[in-house]
Amino acid sequence: MNKKTIITVLLVLTAITGQAQAKTFSVHGDLTTVAQTLLKQGVSFDSVTIINPATSEVVAKQPIQNGEFTINGTFENTFYADLIIWNSSEVNGERKQKSSKMPIIIESGDIEFDGNNKIAIIRGTTLNEVLYEAISKHQALDYGKILEKAIIQHKDDAVSIPLLLLLDDTLPEPKTLLTLISQLNDTIQQHPHIAKVKEKAEKRLKRTTPHHLTFSAETPLYKRNFKG
Repeated sequence: MNKKTIITVLLVLTAITGQAQAKTFSVHGDLTTVAQTLLKQGVSFDSVTIINPATSEVVAKQPIQNGEFTINGTFENTFYADLIIWNSSEVNGERKQKSSKMPIIIESGDIEFDGNNKIAIIRGTTLNEVLYEAISKHQALDYGKILEKAIIQHKDDAVSIPLLLLLDDTLPEPKTLLTLISQLNDTIQQHPHIAKVKEKAEKRLKRTTPHHLTFSAETPLYKRNFKG
């Protein structure tokens, strides 16, 4: 086998390996009902963007046509992303654009976005089902406990990131957050959003931890600081 043949074989093997590692996903969005309603008010849907918040990378962008969109893509590892819906309307003769953001897990399979409900839902794949099942219980009295349980069950999965962010919004005890974060795997703990939640929780914990008062025997009572 000559050198040229060897190089060709290596290139083919590299291409095959790359194809084997790449996984595919699709997101189909349906906003038809709400699109018709908003159009009567002068508001139209423009496009949808998926962004990886860890890197600010635009994963995909597609126009929304007649209230629907389809995104197809590939990825190597399952990750948490933001799905952003852009709409526009005319205000005082000028076109203004607004956006709404939702968490999404990019994973293998056919992901379905339904924006026709009071609360938009993303489902169709395992981790997105977990995420939006938790979100659907946001009015439950034990919502915090529901999120904690889901985080522990999926501590090694990308879905633990948006679940922890949802829990952080409920203002739990900082010790609770820090304990949960310590149980996540190293990759997830290093995610910028998780690192930020951890830093905030540590600062809150310091503010709420009582200080121990120490005085010298020679310090007169009137000079002692009892504020802690």
